[in-house]
Amino acid sequence: MGWTFKKWFQAGPVRTSVTQNGMGASVGILGFRIGVSPGGKRFVSFRIPGTGIYYMKYFGTEKKSSNAQKPVSSSLESRTNQREND
Repeated sequence: MGWTFKKWFQAGPVRTSVTQNGMGASVGILGFRIGVSPGGKRFVSFRIPGTGIYYMKYFGTEKKSSNAQKPVSSSLESRTNQREND
């Protein structure tokens, strides 16, 4: 693993982070934040201060498959139609 860089600045409830991947921002209070990561992903985080325990949820990261499968009913219909034509 190579070297990495991360620096954040905070002014009140607004936090800005600068990394090698770009710049992100979040807003929140102690234990709760919502924002956009340097990679452009939206997130929400919950933390228990002083414990190191936290939960992060990223939104909009699911990729839709371009190889969408046909519904079962249409594939069954095509098989039925082929048998009728034979």
